[in-house]
Amino acid sequence: MHVKVWGHKRIHQREVWGTVKRMEPKMKVDAMVCTYNSGPILEQVLKSIRKNIPVKTLWVIDKYSTDGTVEIAEKYGATIVQSNVGILEARALGFRLVETELFVNVDSDVVLPDDWFSKMMKYWEPDLGCLWGITIEQRTLHKDYIESMYKFRDPTSYNLTHLPNMIARKDILEDIHIPEALKGKSFGNDDAVILHWMKDVKKARVKNSPVRCKHYSYGGNLGIKTFWCGAGCRLTGLTKTRSVLVRSLFAFPQGVFAALVSRNANVIPYWIRFRFEYMVGFLKWSKYINLKRNKRGHTW
Repeated sequence: MHVKVWGHKRIHQREVWGTVKRMEPKMKVDAMVCTYNSGPILEQVLKSIRKNIPVKTLWVIDKYSTDGTVEIAEKYGATIVQSNVGILEARALGFRLVETELFVNVDSDVVLPDDWFSKMMKYWEPDLGCLWGITIEQRTLHKDYIESMYKFRDPTSYNLTHLPNMIARKDILEDIHIPEALKGKSFGNDDAVILHWMKDVKKARVKNSPVRCKHYSYGGNLGIKTFWCGAGCRLTGLTKTRSVLVRSLFAFPQGVFAALVSRNANVIPYWIRFRFEYMVGFLKWSKYINLKRNKRGHTW
C-alpha cells in the first residue's frame, strides 16, 4: 500500500501505559524503516527484516526517493508513507503510525542477523521502554576499532544509543516532541534527541543488548558523513563542547590501543581523522549540517 502524507497529523493515538511483560510466541510486531534514496542496500535490509522479525505491518517512511527505493519497498510488501520532512520528524511519524504495543525500528542501511528478534527478546525486561542492539560498521576501519574495544569491554556497558536497530514501546515514543530548531532538518545523532525524550522526559529505562547487526553507513564518504554527524550533535544541544574536545584528545591513544588489538596500524590515522572531522563538524555545524544523498553516495 502506498500512502502520501503531507504535514504531521496524528493518525493513531492510544492511551496505553504500563509494562510489556512477555511476547507471546505468535505475537507480531510492526517494523518501521525511514528512507531517502536508500536503494543500494535497502533490498538486503528489508529482506533481513522479513526473515528475522515476526512482522505485522512493515512501514516505510520515505522522503520522495528517486533511486528505486519505493519500488524495492513495494516488492517487500511495505506500507509506504511519503513525507518531505527531516529524519527526526520522519521517525516521529513512524512512531505514530505503528500500531503494535512493541515495535521495531531498523535503519535503511542496517542488515539484521539470523534470528535477530528472538535473540533480542531474550534481553527484554518488564519495565523497559527500549532495547537497543549493537551496530558494527562494515565498510571502513571503524569496524576494526569497535571490535577491538568490545574484546575488552562488554558492549552492553557502553552508554551508547543504537537507534539503527531497536525494539521500543509505542506509548513511550508516539507523542515525542521535536524542538522547532530541529524541524525540517536531516542531521546525524538524532538518536540523542530520542534518548533524551525516553530517559529524561518519559523516565523510561533503556538497555543495550549484545546482539550485533551489520551497518553500511559510511561507504566511501567517511569524511562527509563524519562532519555531518558532528554538526548534528551540536544542533541538538545535548552534547557539551568540552566532551567533544576531550574525545578528540584521546583519539591517538585509543587508536594505538585498537591497532594493537586488531593488528592493523591503519586504525590509528583512521581514528584520529574520524575524531578530528567529528570535532570540526561540531564546531562549524552550520557549514556541515546540510547533507544530500544520491546514487553515488553523500554530498553537500
